[in-house]
This record gives sequence, structure tokens and C-alpha cells, in this order.
Amino acid sequence: MIYICVFEILYTILGVLTKPYVHSYTSRVIVIVDVKNSIFSRPVNKILNSLICGFYGCSVSIFAIHFMYRYGALDRTYQKHFKGWKMVVLCSIPIFYGIIWGLTMHFIFEEDKAFTEFIRFKNTIFKISKRLCSRRDIWDLFELPVEDIVYTGSYYYPEDKNGVQSMNLRAAGGMAVLWFVIGSSTFTVIYFGLSCYIKIRKIMKKTEGNFSKSLQRQLFRALVIQAAIPLLLLYIPCSIVFVCPLIQIDLGNMSAFISVSVAIYPAIDPLPTLLIIKNYRKATIGKHKYL
Repeated sequence: MIYICVFEILYTILGVLTKPYVHSYTSRVIVIVDVKNSIFSRPVNKILNSLICGFYGCSVSIFAIHFMYRYGALDRTYQKHFKGWKMVVLCSIPIFYGIIWGLTMHFIFEEDKAFTEFIRFKNTIFKISKRLCSRRDIWDLFELPVEDIVYTGSYYYPEDKNGVQSMNLRAAGGMAVLWFVIGSSTFTVIYFGLSCYIKIRKIMKKTEGNFSKSLQRQLFRALVIQAAIPLLLLYIPCSIVFVCPLIQIDLGNMSAFISVSVAIYPAIDPLPTLLIIKNYRKATIGKHKYL
């Protein structure tokens, strides 16, 4: 819990410093940082933009490790994997995932001259899939000129000088790396979440004391909500924003919801434990007799 708390504090501080925006349009998705109103220089903001993306990748995987640890606390035969050097390796996995995510965003999804020119123009009418669409630039959406932002993002289907689209293999490869992080983390959360559910059910059937049954019931409810929060605020929004550009579905202003979900996630995540576990709830509202 201390490990997760320290991470969320750092994540929140970095979010306050960068104030990132996420924008998706047809086959493009970018993460934007306002340079003009930042205290940092443009090169520093580029690094901070990649860093906040790396923290997002770390957050996606850190809760997979959390559920593995939760299961280890329930299964004594599994607890041997959370001692000594194995615990250090386990805690290093989210950091490794975060570094991979950040480096992918910084080097593979770096700023591109053609992409910059694309998002510079506004109110351009062009044809996609034999239909006319109106394209709005960053100024229309965020009131930010391209010169005052740094960004990182993918461009799945760039157009050549004749307007013919083709798959950007570099962007597809980079996105495959990010999908591996999301997919493996989601699988781990679901697998160990279900394992915890089955284990708690078995424990509740064997437990006779009212206190123990009540505690296990509280842990079960907290588990369900703690599994739902990252799925609803991290995994699902991220998957939608990544998939829609791939199949050229225009999210437009709706892509901003991932910025909101990422911002509120650190504040919401600890609430299930604090409010559902009876002793924690009493301590939180100041009614514990020992406080």
C-alpha cells in the first residue's frame, strides 16, 4: 500500500505540472502539453510529456501486481513469492512497464513535421472513406496554437501527396508494445481478481466466527470495487482511445474523458478500502476509540 501511495503522489504531482490533454481524431491520437503556460522549457516539457505517459503505463500495471499480492495474502502457499528478492522483482515490474511505455511514446510516437502540419490547419474539408468531414485544429478544440504545444502520439494512416492512405508500420509496432502492457495487466487483474474472489468465498464458508466472516465480507466488497475502478478509469478508456483511431472512428471532444479519468483515478482508488473496511472507516471519520 505504501508503494502504491508513493506512486500515486508522484503521479499526481507530475499531472499538476504537465496538465496533459488527450485528443483523438480518426486515425490519430495525441497527448498534448501546453508549453506557453508552463514554467518549463519546450525540451523539458517534451520529456515531461513522455514521463507522464510512462507513469500512466506504470499505473496500468501496478494494480496488476497489487492483485497478485492480494492473492498471496490469502493463499499461504503463494506467499513465498512475496519474500526477499522476489518481492523486489515483483515491485520492479510496473517500473519496467512504465519505462517501456514512456520510451515508446518518446521515440516511436515523437513529434513529426507532417503530423504537425496536419494538426496546424483548421476547418479543412477532406475526403475519408468516400465521405466529407470537417477537420478542426488544436486551436478550435483547446485554444492552443501548434507553436505553443508539445505532443506525442500515433498516426496510423498517413496520407501521401496524392491523398492515398497507408498503414504506418512504425506506429503499429509502437502500439503493439502498448497493447502488450495493457493486455498483460488486464489479464493479470482479471485472473487474480477471480482467484481472490474464489479464495474469499472458500474462507467464508470455513470461518465460523462472526468477526472473521464480517471482515472477509468487507474485504470481498472492497476487492470488487477496487477491481472495477482501474477497469473503468484506466483500462477501458485507454483501450477505447487506442482502438478507435485504428478503425478510424472519430472520438473528437469525447477523447477528453481519458484526461479526466486519469486525473480523478488517484483520488478515487483508495476510497473503497477506507470506506468499506470497518476499522479503516472509523479511523477515517475519527470515531475509532483508539484514536
